[in-house]
Amino acid sequence: IYLPCNLGDREQEYIILHEQHHIKRLDHVMKALAFFALAIHWFNPLVWVAFILASKDMEMSCDEKVLGGAEHIRKAYSITLLSFAANRRFPSPSPLAFGETGVKGRIKNILNWKKPALWVTIAAILLCAVVLVSCAANPPLTATETAYGWASAATEESVKNVIIRTGRSEYEWRR
Repeated sequence: IYLPCNLGDREQEYIILHEQHHIKRLDHVMKALAFFALAIHWFNPLVWVAFILASKDMEMSCDEKVLGGAEHIRKAYSITLLSFAANRRFPSPSPLAFGETGVKGRIKNILNWKKPALWVTIAAILLCAVVLVSCAANPPLTATETAYGWASAATEESVKNVIIRTGRSEYEWRR
């Protein structure tokens, strides 16, 4: 982590905490994989949207981790973020430094951030569990839903309906 030499202790601490969270979560690996997916699917607008939103989410979650419920550092952290964005020396096609991506949105998120209530977290976990169980459930097939069961349960009337719907004559169907 490269830091400018004219930083105060508090700013240094915020930046290091932010970057340590990126390292702990292996964001550098995820970003490389995202760049790879973007290189393969560069023509797909949904991949571009996913890449941009994932990058924003990475930054905002690290910001929230630095805040960690400490109300008194919101203003100082926002000022640090803004000062880094204002003192950019050169434009970069790949934002790799603290305070270079979506600063306006990040500051708004920091100032409006509240730790979610316990009941919201529990409700979200329960909802995810219900969706997971619902999607993972695979009910057994009944006798009429299997190929053999349909053939054995077929009546002459149901076979005629199939012949009529497909537009084939009985002669063509039996061949």
